[in-house]
Amino acid sequence: MKTYLIGAGILAVVAVGALVFWYIGDDKELPVPAETEEKASPDVMGATDTSLVGTSWTWLYTELEGGDRITAPSGDRFVLGFESDGRMSSITDCNTVSGSYVVDGDQISFAQMSMTKMFCQNSMESDYIDQLSSVASYVIEGSLLEMSLKEDGGVMVFIKVQGK
Repeated sequence: MKTYLIGAGILAVVAVGALVFWYIGDDKELPVPAETEEKASPDVMGATDTSLVGTSWTWLYTELEGGDRITAPSGDRFVLGFESDGRMSSITDCNTVSGSYVVDGDQISFAQMSMTKMFCQNSMESDYIDQLSSVASYVIEGSLLEMSLKEDGGVMVFIKVQGK
């Protein structure tokens, strides 16, 4: 059993490392898709370009419609990134996720999401993925990304990762 856990841990480190290498290593400037609308507002980190393309965001919490709050674990366990080719990627407290996203004005949707399948006890991953799957719109205010959930389900709140 101990050998299996060590092997699974090594596999997890390799998978996350590969995702990070892929994500950070792709520095090519690609054209912004026509369906991505740039929004401008003051950013507390100094940038005025607040479009999603080429940015990464750390999940802070989700405020549910009834007032309950689901708080993400501390640290950079849940990071969501947006690429210029319409691809998204995310790390969670257990696995990695990839898929596509489409933006139309302030409307956003995620599709074709796939993820690694490691089991992690007490993971918040399923809540996070369920919420991402029901995102309907977004707004960027300063260094915060707020993604509203369908049917008044609440709002996911992220903070921008510096440098991305």
